[in-house]
Formats: sequence, C-alpha cells, structure tokens
Amino acid sequence: MDKIQTLDLIENAKKAHELKMHKLELLLDGKNVDDLVSVTKTECDFGKILYPNEKFLRDVLGSLFYEYLDTLHEKWHDEYNKVYEIFKEYYTNRAEKKSFFSKFVGNKKEIGVDIDKANLHYDKLKSITVELISRIEVCKRRVNALNDSKFEEIIKS
Repeated sequence: MDKIQTLDLIENAKKAHELKMHKLELLLDGKNVDDLVSVTKTECDFGKILYPNEKFLRDVLGSLFYEYLDTLHEKWHDEYNKVYEIFKEYYTNRAEKKSFFSKFVGNKKEIGVDIDKANLHYDKLKSITVELISRIEVCKRRVNALNDSKFEEIIKS
C-alpha cells in the first residue's frame, strides 16, 4: 500500500463513520433509514477498514495513537448501541408496519420511543465523533509527514 492508498483508506474510514452519524440523525428526525443495524466495532464499515489493516496502521501511526483511535471507536459503539436499542423493536419491525415512519413523525411517544433519551446518547455520540474525526485528520497529517523512504521502510517490514 502506498502513501496515497493509505490516505484514501483513512479518508474512507472517516466517510464511513460520517455516513453512520448521518443515518442516526435521519432516524432521530423520524426519517426513513436503510440498514441501520447494531454491529460490533469490527463489523461496521469503519472497523472493516481499521482492523484488517491494524499492523500496517500501527506501524504508520504508532501503536499508542492507533490504540487511542480504537478506544474512541469502541466508546462510539457503546453509545451507538444505546441509541439503537431504543429504536430496535420498532426499527426491526418496520417492514411489517408500512406506515411506521409516518406514525413516528406524527407522534414519537405514541410508539413508545424515548426520543429524549435517544437524543441524550446521540449528543454523546456527537462529542465522541468530533474527537474521532479530529484524530482521523491527525492520522492523515501523520501519513503525509512521513518521508517516502520511511514509508517504504514501513511497508517492507
């Protein structure tokens, strides 16, 4: 993997995370959301980029930096799963209930969703996301700062 591919990998991880946040925003606004599921940190799109490339990214970014990124990602999933659990029963049954989202938009409390609690967890998610995105941007700067010979040395190891 060369430097540009590494930067693309990191940018794709960032985009995957931002997409998941956007889907949560839509859900909390009562909009239709496809494939919003609860997955582990290794199964999500971000994790599918981060974890299969762990050794390489640890070498490029440094182990402590990588571990901090992993810790933030895990914290994000903890909060995400709390939001997901609030909507789980209704979300998984929406295919059977054609007008689920129209009912949801009409009166959120009628279907038993504690929207205030979901929003509280979402606010925590936003805070974690700000830090996670900031770290991802630092990742990109770290990769860019590596001179080509050092980058080649990492690839060969």
